[in-house]
Amino acid sequence: MNACQLVSYSNQSFIPTALIIGQSVLKPLGAKEPQEICYVHVLNKVLPEEIRVIAWAAVVPSFDARFSCLSRQYKYYFPAGDMDIEIMNQAAQKFVGEHDFRNFCKMDLANGVVTFQRTVKSVTVQRLQTRISNSGYELCEITICGSAFLWHQVRCLVAVLFLIGHRSEVPEVIDWMLDIKKCPRRPQYNMASELPLVLYDCEFENINWIHDSNCIKLAVKTLQSHWTIHCLRSAIVEHLIGIVVESPISKQTPQGTEVPFHKLNTVPSNQVNSLVQGIVEGRLYTKLAKRKTCDSLEEKLETLNVKKKRTGKSPRNLLESDIVPLKHEKLL
Repeated sequence: MNACQLVSYSNQSFIPTALIIGQSVLKPLGAKEPQEICYVHVLNKVLPEEIRVIAWAAVVPSFDARFSCLSRQYKYYFPAGDMDIEIMNQAAQKFVGEHDFRNFCKMDLANGVVTFQRTVKSVTVQRLQTRISNSGYELCEITICGSAFLWHQVRCLVAVLFLIGHRSEVPEVIDWMLDIKKCPRRPQYNMASELPLVLYDCEFENINWIHDSNCIKLAVKTLQSHWTIHCLRSAIVEHLIGIVVESPISKQTPQGTEVPFHKLNTVPSNQVNSLVQGIVEGRLYTKLAKRKTCDSLEEKLETLNVKKKRTGKSPRNLLESDIVPLKHEKLL
C-alpha cells in the first residue's frame, strides 16, 4: 500500500448544474453561485478503505500525475535480522549519481525501453526509532530518491543490498554490476518482495494542496484500526517466539540438566529471508560473479525482432542509442 500516492483526476472545477460520477449526482441546492465540489469526499466514497484521499489541488490541463513528477522517493522497510546495516548504507552510496542500471532492473523492451541511464539522487539505509532496539526484530528502512526509475529497479537494488548486508557479497559487487563493459549481462538473482515497498513521496512544481480536515480525521481512524490489528498480530507472534526459544533442552551431563534453548544455541535471525529468496549460508551460496547470466540487451533485442518477424510485424531494429520518451518507463 502506498503511503503517499497522487491521483490525477480530470474534472472541471466549477460545474453550474451537476457532477455525475457513476450513479451519484452532486449539485448545489439553493445556492446562488456554483460551489466547489468536495472532491476528496467523493473519491473516498468509491475507493477501498485502505486507500484514502486527504487533499486535492487544481492544476493546468496539461498536468499529468506521473509525467509531471520531478522526483520520486521510495521507502523499503525490513527487519534488521542479521543484516549489517552500516555496510549496507556504505554500499548504497555507490548507486548515487547517473549510472546504467540495466543489471538492476527487469528489461521492458516490449514497451520500447532500451536506454537504462538513470539518476539516483540519494540512498540511505538506517534503523528506525522503535521500541525494539539492537535486535533482529528492529525495523529498518531503505530510502531511495530519483527522478525516474526502471521497471523493478528499486526491488533489484534492495535485493543486492540484502546480499551485501548478509555478507554474502562485498560492496564492490555494485561497481562491477554498474560497469557494463565488465558485466554486460545481468547475473541471475531474485528481486526483493514488493510487500514492504512504498511510494513515499512525489515532487511537483506549483501544486497548492487543499486539505479536508474531516477526511483527515477519518483517515487517521482507519489507519489506527489497521495499526491495531497488525500490531496485535505482531505482539502475539513475538510472544510465541519468546516461548519457543525458552523451551527446555536436556544438557549432556550426568545430571541431565535442562536449560533453555537460547542458552545452548544461537537463535537464528532469518527475518529478511522471507523478503528475498537466495540468501543462504556458507558453501551453498554462489557469488553473483559466478552465477548464470540473463541475455544481454543486444540478444534480447534480436529475440524481440525475430518474434515480430514471425508474427508478421515489422521489426523495429531498436538500438541502445535510441531515445525513448519517459512515458514508456515503469516506476518500480
